[in-house]
Amino acid sequence: KAVPCLVADLFGDWREEIVLKHADNTAIRIYTNVEDAPHKLFTLMHDPQYRCGVAWQNNCYNQPVYPSFYYASDMEFKNVLPGQEHRPTLYLAGDSTMQTYEPEESGITGWGQTLAGQGVGGKLAFVDKREGCPFGTERRYTLPELIIDNCAMSGRSTKTFMEEGRLEDILNNLRFGDYLLIQFGHNDCDESHPERVVSLEAYGENLRKFVLSARERGAEPILATPITDLKLQSGIANLNLYSDVVHEVAAELNVPILDMRKYSRLSLEKLGSRRSAEFFQPDGVHLTQAGAEHMANIAVYLIKNSGDKRLSFLKSVFGG
Repeated sequence: KAVPCLVADLFGDWREEIVLKHADNTAIRIYTNVEDAPHKLFTLMHDPQYRCGVAWQNNCYNQPVYPSFYYASDMEFKNVLPGQEHRPTLYLAGDSTMQTYEPEESGITGWGQTLAGQGVGGKLAFVDKREGCPFGTERRYTLPELIIDNCAMSGRSTKTFMEEGRLEDILNNLRFGDYLLIQFGHNDCDESHPERVVSLEAYGENLRKFVLSARERGAEPILATPITDLKLQSGIANLNLYSDVVHEVAAELNVPILDMRKYSRLSLEKLGSRRSAEFFQPDGVHLTQAGAEHMANIAVYLIKNSGDKRLSFLKSVFGG
């Protein structure tokens, strides 16, 4: 019938391609449009009906197929995929090692801003700000099955994060089925900034407030120990003691825990000093792009290898 061999969102972008055979069957040609789109759209292959239709073109009936949602220039993009508005959100509460930075900020990168890239469909993550959020560094990363909302801010301890209303902002948006990943410590024990520092006892009490507040809203809290630094800096030499408190609170309240400090230290020891130095800024604490990706990879490793069933959904998002 001289019809195409296949019509599909073949290359995983918003375009559709047509595959045609040469008349003598010696080769195929693929035709595609090249115009830029004004909208961000997940690939059509993410839609089960469309993907099934592409499969049937290959084994029975080679006619163009359609997605399960209305697909045209006047479509409502927020309703592209069924259930898209009901995806859980993973909120990140932390300090400068987790924060999202702009490209012009001397190359500093937080591991929270690279976490989305570790997830299924992460390379296509849509980055924006949560509507109504009063904090300029907050960034939201939309994946096919999960939203990652990075609310981390440099120079904040558990104390100042709460004093500035940052935890309250998260709690006002936290919903049943969401997650709250909590990682502090560097500023809590930094005695060179007395306005931030909290005692070990107060640190533990603050972590309890984060955890219990999340649970009151039906969300799942996750505790993480602070990442290791390249070299101990003045004022944070006792960071291991604060990491111990994270373990104590996690055990006391039965909270999933990511031991980022232990596994980041072990990985850097294995890599050696020269390779490890590439992961840090000159201060030995803040991260480069490579370092942020490395720490995010450790977080994903710990999630995927956790035996805690409460993290099962996140395991699926980050590759099972």
